[in-house]
Amino acid sequence: MCFSWDKDEVCGWHMLNGPHPLAFAQCKSLPHYFLVNDNDVANLLGGKTLLQEMNAGKLYIADFTDIYQRNSGLVWKKGAYCSPAVGLFHVNASSKFVPIAIQLQPSDRDYLFVADGSQKWLLAKMYFRCCVSNKHEWIMHFFYTHTCMEPYAVSMFRCMSVQHPVYKLLRPHLRTVTAINAEARTDLIPANSSIAHGLSIDAKSFVKTKFKTFSMDILDIPKQLKKQGLDPSKIPEYWYGHDILAVWKCISDYVAGILNVYYTAGDSDVKSDRELNDWVNECANEGMAWEDGNTKGVPNQFTSLQELINFCVIIIGTGSAQHAAVNFGQYENFRFPPSSPFIMNMPPHKNNEKIDLVRIMKSLPNGLQASATTAMVTSLSVFSNVEEYLGDFREKWFIDEAALKVQAKFKADLQVVRSTIEERNAKLERPYNHLNPTRIPNSVVI
Repeated sequence: MCFSWDKDEVCGWHMLNGPHPLAFAQCKSLPHYFLVNDNDVANLLGGKTLLQEMNAGKLYIADFTDIYQRNSGLVWKKGAYCSPAVGLFHVNASSKFVPIAIQLQPSDRDYLFVADGSQKWLLAKMYFRCCVSNKHEWIMHFFYTHTCMEPYAVSMFRCMSVQHPVYKLLRPHLRTVTAINAEARTDLIPANSSIAHGLSIDAKSFVKTKFKTFSMDILDIPKQLKKQGLDPSKIPEYWYGHDILAVWKCISDYVAGILNVYYTAGDSDVKSDRELNDWVNECANEGMAWEDGNTKGVPNQFTSLQELINFCVIIIGTGSAQHAAVNFGQYENFRFPPSSPFIMNMPPHKNNEKIDLVRIMKSLPNGLQASATTAMVTSLSVFSNVEEYLGDFREKWFIDEAALKVQAKFKADLQVVRSTIEERNAKLERPYNHLNPTRIPNSVVI
């Protein structure tokens, strides 16, 4: 992908299938501060208006305006820039998902750029991609798939017996979380870490800011896709969307099967399970509400079997499939800094400025910055040689025949997903394999 990194089609593919594949939403109306109009993009919409394409479901928006405002609570590295950008994407007549407009400052047409193939447009895409890469690393990856899993892991080991069915269900998917997070907090997150100078935004400030508005629902990927208007059947080449729904369905069926084996009386069994409710109460109050009393959508106790099923599906889905999707593609997508820079060293340009390669190179990460983030994404994208993958049950926690049958069905369902993905990828110029079950570790290990 390095050889065509500057193409609009590749920028669109990054949005769909890169490490932050939920960075966009269907555009139903333009924000008041996004000043693009029909005249700006007339030659890009095949004679249609923005409103017509919105109504046809062909426009999508990636808006970083709020989070990257200077008063948002984020801490910028000295001399670093990460613009409060907004990007507009279009499903064109060739069924390609491409960017058509980027605005680097709100409510200011001087910072509005349209897809004209110029160096101004290329630089605008770089500033936009810097927004994506910083939010991906500290929020989509570290916060949502690492940090958010830790309270569930710590509370599980504290509150549940090893004989408890939910312990047996979740242990393979939480057992490594605390150890890898401890390493991240010492090696990656501090402001003086070996990679910190290569990113625009301080990690702690980003996580602290987003934690204020975090809710458990954010981790429910099918719900998030629906909320953002992202229907994979209507977005060409949105392989992440197709695959995450397929794997999530397997996990959902598996969890429901296991829990129905043990909670035979349904809701009443769940309500009366002291260990179970001690666990979720500690997750809610010690793990989430410690700062302001807000449990972030985590219940104080379970009131139904279905609520327990949904909760466990989110934990397993996040620690396995979603982590695989946002982590293991980092080297593939971020290894060439001009394609996805983590830091910009000059303020964003205006559309009346003359842009040449000298200005572009001064804006991009320098050698030390680029080497730091390239080393980071290289190490994060490597699988462990002792990895256990989704559907592997090397530790035999369940011994009941009914539970073993559920596990066997889970493995069979995942094999169907694997075959579907591999058959599809064989026909693609640019395959997507990050949600192939053979490449989804059971737990967050890196």
